[in-house]
Amino acid sequence: MYKNRLEAGRILGNILQSFNDSYPVVLAIPRGGVEVAHHAASELYCDLSVIITQNLKYPLQENAVFGSMAEDESLYLDPWVRVRLSREMIYKVIEREKCEIQRRISLYRRGEPMVNIQNRTVILIDDKITSDSSVFVAINCCRKKNPLRIIVASPAADIKALNKLKMLADEVVIPEAPELYYSAHQFYEQYEKLTDKMILKRLNTWGKQEQKNIFALH
Repeated sequence: MYKNRLEAGRILGNILQSFNDSYPVVLAIPRGGVEVAHHAASELYCDLSVIITQNLKYPLQENAVFGSMAEDESLYLDPWVRVRLSREMIYKVIEREKCEIQRRISLYRRGEPMVNIQNRTVILIDDKITSDSSVFVAINCCRKKNPLRIIVASPAADIKALNKLKMLADEVVIPEAPELYYSAHQFYEQYEKLTDKMILKRLNTWGKQEQKNIFALH
């Protein structure tokens, strides 16, 4: 069990050291992934940015997910969703989440396009990965931009997600993958809900941290 996302990120960063000679870029999946990715990227002395994804949730059931979407509109829908929701309702949820994706791009990246990942090693990081995680559409989004390879890394994942990731990513780095997953508190002693303000603090201080890391190398 990790004490918090800070500890998890540092541990993950140390495990990822073998990729440090391949000019990697860490792409964090907000919100929780930003905290972990920030500390992992600090260990790696590499670039850090964000890729925006959103889970698609059933109306009036915020804990029930029927799909996910990435910022380039890469989309995954649960095969059963068309039995449970009308086409109009599915479209309504998708349009709502498109607006949220654009809001986050404006906020987290100041409206800038996704960082250029062509011919680079991409390390996708989230704070945990479950079978309904939006990391899967993030992989699809990245594939379209011709990276050298895609590494998916997280402190923890459920076993179903891990098996699925092995088929989609070039490599997977996940230290904890139990047979039975029930909540994030299974892996973290402290697992606070992150706000936009907290995420912006991490992203806005990254330039200073990056300069400090470069100075330390010399």
